[in-house]
Amino acid sequence: MAWADDELVNYIMHIANMAAKSFPPFLYAHISDYDPETHMVRVMIPALRGANNAPFLSGWIPFQSAWVGSGWGVQFAPLGGASYENPDAGELVLVQVLDSDDGAYMVAQPYFTNKMLPPLVSIQAGEGIIQHKSGTYIYLKNTGDLAIQTNNDCNVTANKDCNITAKSSCNVNTTSNVSVTAGGNISLTANGGAITSKATTWTHTGSFVASGDISDNSGNSGTLSQFRTNYNNHLHTGVTTGSGDTGTTTDPAG
Repeated sequence: MAWADDELVNYIMHIANMAAKSFPPFLYAHISDYDPETHMVRVMIPALRGANNAPFLSGWIPFQSAWVGSGWGVQFAPLGGASYENPDAGELVLVQVLDSDDGAYMVAQPYFTNKMLPPLVSIQAGEGIIQHKSGTYIYLKNTGDLAIQTNNDCNVTANKDCNITAKSSCNVNTTSNVSVTAGGNISLTANGGAITSKATTWTHTGSFVASGDISDNSGNSGTLSQFRTNYNNHLHTGVTTGSGDTGTTTDPAG
């Protein structure tokens, strides 16, 4: 069995305390099972031995959290996996012994070990990161930047308003499609600037209303009504039957 460095020291101290019939208030253990409904765990305690010298498996005991409330708080589900055959397979935790005779234990926070390393060994003092085993993370940097990366879908749901404000540029980049759907209106406003779009084809269904002028590639500008009138009223000279080219248009040029 491979021990973490601190765990081995704790185990040696525990053996000495057992010989002196004095039990320490804390023991190292490894998580075996997790119950998400109660946020409780069972742990294997290699330092305690039962029948056939097997490691001790606790009953269900509370798993400490950084923030708790009634139906809300911080909940991280451990992987667990410690067993009689592999008692140090699960996450390493420090178990508080409340009453060794009655088997009363309380689980403290888990710890990183030389077998379960922290997610970002190059992290700087003052920074923080929450990283899932899939690689998805939230990273708070000393620069004030917030880095969020997901290796799968990213879903954000707001039961009321959702506001995104940037005092500088705000960019949306994707290598695939972008879809915006609204049950009501969609408003695009560029205060003091222009809205520029580029597409091979722009297909629109429904009415198109413009309160200002529209310009064509020749530099002509005006309302849609003016463009429609020019189109309907322009004439071509030299029109003949059969195939061929007509002459130039008369005023209005369109």
